Amino acid sequence: MAVSIAIGDQVHCLNETGGGEVIALSGNMATVRDADGFEWEYATDELILASEMQTGMKTLSNLELSHLPKGEQGGRTTKSKSPRRKKRKAEDVMEIDLHLHELTEYDAGMGDGEKLRLQMLHFVEALERAREEKKSFFIAIHGRGKGVLRHEIRSLLDGREDCSYEDADPRRYGLGATKVLLH
Repeated sequence: MAVSIAIGDQVHCLNETGGGEVIALSGNMATVRDADGFEWEYATDELILASEMQTGMKTLSNLELSHLPKGEQGGRTTKSKSPRRKKRKAEDVMEIDLHLHELTEYDAGMGDGEKLRLQMLHFVEALERAREEKKSFFIAIHGRGKGVLRHEIRSLLDGREDCSYEDADPRRYGLGATKVLLH
């Protein structure tokens, strides 16, 4: 059963943590503003109405509902008239996804050390690019796994005076991302 998504609907992403209010539609693409004011583009078939989740029509695992507005009914909320702070837009946020399937099409012949070196190489390149673009921070998506890549990234950054790190927003990235702050 295909569900029609409209501007103003509260939605969640099927394939990742995230969601928010649909603010624009263009063909099969939707622009969604999350709880932090960031704007993200998703294919409409990657979205589910919040009301659908709440009524149990579909079951999604690993999705936090804590950021949904209180009193939400039928997937729609009344817009607040209170002024919002100006937030950084999604295109201003630099993200690097270090999952192997994002970095290479063929990793079957690679050993664990080679995989980690490839991921760290991409991380260092992202760090340099963020510096060149004068970013104040970027997000490194490393996933949860056993924590080896997360540990390596944070070990590389430990003790450096030109940058620091913290956990990225768990509402947006779950527990598998690090926010790298550039000083």
